[in-house]
Amino acid sequence: MSRSGGRQAAARILRRVETEDAYASVLLREAGRLDPREYALATEIVQGVLRRKRWIDHLISEVSSRPIDRIDPDLLVILRMGFYQILHLEKVPDYAAVDESVRLARRRAGKNAAAAGSFVNGVLRGLLRARGSLPRPPDWRAAADPVEALALSESYPEWLVRRWAGRLGLDETASLLRASNRRTPVAVRVVPTRDPDDVVRSLALEGIDAERSRYLDDFLVVRGGGAAHRTRPFHEGAFYIQDEASAMVARMVGAKPGEMILDACAAPGGKALDLACRTAPGGLVVAADRRPGRLRVLEENAARMKVTGVAAVACDMAATDLPLAAGARFDAVLVDAPCSGTGVIRRHPEIRDRVDEERLEGLASLQASLLDSCSRLVGEGGRLVYAVCSLEPEEGLERIETFLERSTGFVPEDPAPFLPDAARGLVKLERVGPVLQTWPHRDELDGFFAIRLRRV
Repeated sequence: MSRSGGRQAAARILRRVETEDAYASVLLREAGRLDPREYALATEIVQGVLRRKRWIDHLISEVSSRPIDRIDPDLLVILRMGFYQILHLEKVPDYAAVDESVRLARRRAGKNAAAAGSFVNGVLRGLLRARGSLPRPPDWRAAADPVEALALSESYPEWLVRRWAGRLGLDETASLLRASNRRTPVAVRVVPTRDPDDVVRSLALEGIDAERSRYLDDFLVVRGGGAAHRTRPFHEGAFYIQDEASAMVARMVGAKPGEMILDACAAPGGKALDLACRTAPGGLVVAADRRPGRLRVLEENAARMKVTGVAAVACDMAATDLPLAAGARFDAVLVDAPCSGTGVIRRHPEIRDRVDEERLEGLASLQASLLDSCSRLVGEGGRLVYAVCSLEPEEGLERIETFLERSTGFVPEDPAPFLPDAARGLVKLERVGPVLQTWPHRDELDGFFAIRLRRV
């Protein structure tokens, strides 16, 4: 593929993110034909544009004679890409950013190729001429409305920044926004049959710099050098890509050999596969999800990693239609519930444009239904672990408070004994009892809330 392949892929992915509610990380992983350099460029452009889109649009408005809402959506994506390369990628020459953007515009415009290319060329050359006089991101400390300034400078929706500032204060909110806008290292869980240090050496042979996790003995953190999922160790089943906080949620279950465990919202399957390794031999993990397509990804990963003891079941656990024998009970049930995802914006920057307060209310209702239905499947003395990759109290602490008010058969348990020593400091005492709470800016982890409950 030509050297413009990375930019072509980035443009396609950014448009699909906008029009299909797709996730950029998934689409990038599927861009398999790109050579490593083009893949790295596509990844940098896609993630950079999504993280800085609001501020980039502000600058486009300063330079373009055409209002943002009157720019063709395909051309707007190409302009955002061009602005990001010129302003943030020092290794990309200005002429290359302009020329490749013009080529992309002509290719996407069809019969209007000449006019599209001329427009993109004019706007980007206007940026080059005005670069020294363009406004800089506002200093929120000196602004009349610091929340408005902080939201614009870090490219977040103002309502979300205002919400976080009310809970955390402006200084900590600024740290959270900056942490979620930085490039995020990839973490991987090494399968039990492989030595993590051996996998580090294998990755190094492919130019990838990985180191042992500071929290979990079987995890590595990739600091640079390439895409872990494009390596031989990955294809050989040596590891699964998963954030460390997500793995901590699975560890809170305290799975033991021979147990039967339900993962009620399992796809794409990282926790289910981890639990299956821990329930072997003789155990079974029922991995339920309402999206059959994502369950197929789970099954593919199980085959790649040679993990057995997982049964994928397509069903909606909120509707309690699990196709098991009447009266079936589990030793443990994990509910990693659908949520706003505000704790994983650093990995999925497009989330900031998809969540709003109305969506939060709808998700809270779904989470309540999942807790009610799944709690009935926990056997006597069994465990219920509830988790969300969210920073919002309606989805975490408040959701559990409401559940415990109605469900007197469950009591909170300290999850610390089920976590490695290095991770036990992440357990905090809240109104409902001890919970796992992780933060991108405090812990260099995805933001998760999780609690372990026992049926009494």
